[in-house]
Amino acid sequence: MARDARVRWALEEVGQPYQVRLASFRAMKEPAHLALHPFGQIPTYEEGDLALFETGAIVFHIAERHAGLLPDDANARARAITWMFAALNSVEPPIFFDEQNKPGRVRFSRNVNTALMNTRLNGCYVKDASALATM
Repeated sequence: MARDARVRWALEEVGQPYQVRLASFRAMKEPAHLALHPFGQIPTYEEGDLALFETGAIVFHIAERHAGLLPDDANARARAITWMFAALNSVEPPIFFDEQNKPGRVRFSRNVNTALMNTRLNGCYVKDASALATM
């Protein structure tokens, strides 16, 4: 599954131009692409002599350099970053994989649903909502 949409979304949110470069599965295993992404996946991000891989790292880099994706308040910023990591590591995997780690079954696990409901009820999910945290 490609996760390049989050990177494009972040760039759109901050008003930065970008260029999409399509890569076949074969091209992703070539040395030129492996120099950008050691796992031979997408997305990759290049800015001058900087090359990044992994959606979370790329989106975080964009958010750090451009206003609008992270709150200014230090505590709210930390909570928004926490939600970004939660989205990538705790929320998304149970949605796309079932208990037997088989893809294709879209659902919320009971634990993820409970966690999201608790944070929403306690106000921190809504209070610190930022574009970054919702990606």
